Order: sequence, then C-alpha cells, then structure tokens
Amino acid sequence: MERKVANIPSLAPQFERELNNREWGHLEIYPSPTNIDIDKEFYTNAKALGGEDETYISYVRGKRIAFDADTINCFLGID
Repeated sequence: MERKVANIPSLAPQFERELNNREWGHLEIYPSPTNIDIDKEFYTNAKALGGEDETYISYVRGKRIAFDADTINCFLGID
C-alpha cells in the first residue's frame, strides 16, 4: 500500500526559505517525469551493504545503481 503524503501549508514558507538559504531551489522540480514501474523496481531491489561508508545499491533492469550520499549529492548538484 502506498502512503499518501500531503502538503503541510504551515511549513511550506519555512521549507521554501530553507531551500533558498542553501541554494537548493533547483530541487523543487525534478527535470523529467517518472516511470512508476522503474520506481517500484528500484525500491523493491534496494539494499544496504552496511559498513562505515553507508553504501546502498539497487538493481533496475539488471543494472546496478549506487545511491549513497555522495552519489545523490552529485546527481542533485549539491556536493
């Protein structure tokens, strides 16, 4: 079952200010539409490898995808 997330209007201005303070305004909009089947496959196959590096991987269509903090920061352009 999917969890529905609702906007919390009272926190929206604070959230927007924080995004602007950190110069993360580009995070508000993802650059392209998503494919639900690929999203589900990613989360179904996601695994934590453990260790001090907190490494995480998943597989989508047979391809390995790393999603540790450094990889995500690089993708979002906030490294």
